[in-house]
Amino acid sequence: MDIITIQSRVTWGYVGNAIAVPILQALGTNAWAVNTVRLSHHPGHGTPWRRAADTDELSGLLSVAIDKAGPSVGVLMGYLGTADQGRAALRSIEEHQASGHHIPFYLDPAFGDDPDGTYVDHTIVEFYRDTAIQHADVVMPNRYELATLSGHDVASVSDAIVAARLLISSGCKSVMASSIPASGDTLANVFIGCEATYMCESKRIPLRSKGTGDLLSAAFCGYHSAGHTPDESLGLASAIVQTACAKASADDLVELDLIDLLDEIHNGITPHAVTQLD
Repeated sequence: MDIITIQSRVTWGYVGNAIAVPILQALGTNAWAVNTVRLSHHPGHGTPWRRAADTDELSGLLSVAIDKAGPSVGVLMGYLGTADQGRAALRSIEEHQASGHHIPFYLDPAFGDDPDGTYVDHTIVEFYRDTAIQHADVVMPNRYELATLSGHDVASVSDAIVAARLLISSGCKSVMASSIPASGDTLANVFIGCEATYMCESKRIPLRSKGTGDLLSAAFCGYHSAGHTPDESLGLASAIVQTACAKASADDLVELDLIDLLDEIHNGITPHAVTQLD
């Protein structure tokens, strides 16, 4: 399956499409980028140069990408510059789905995190919550985003499951929540579906690097869209992120070492242990 990835693009650094495209390709997936915002670098490194694509540009590029990719295509949506971009993208997806084939939709609602809070306009958060979630096959929020979207406090894995089921009740098919406080010094990535719930724990690692959420969503999307089960995709994607974080933390990097990570993927990633919770 080809994946069209709708996210930001930086000139320097590894966030958004700058990391999603090479990770998807490393996992054997054709990845086609539709850039929502062009940035000089991640805003965490200082105020960037920034320009958002207009809605006609975005929907036109997306429509062509879907046509050229053919019937076996999915969409990964991440960081948006405006809510109108998101609405235009959904219209293009729906128009093509009307022709008779389903386009799997992976949604990474990139709007905030701990400890920074919300870093986009409130209309984008409202778009994710009130519109995009209802169309998604998999929603992939971090702890902060899950709590915001569901309106339910998320301080534990059990809280995350309750919050995720609230999102599922609003229309999405499943949730893969990241950075959920778990036992002791660990964080959990949790997949909550209609049939089963799975958890994968990793040790907390001090980190300055950006892009771990974008990395996780791309890796999960790549594995899952290629036919891996949710628990397999969770264990493999979590292992990729942990590998990247360990290297970046040890070397005190401000950006992930993508070149080293691609070598690790090529040599084979050992999946993390996954626990079924129900």
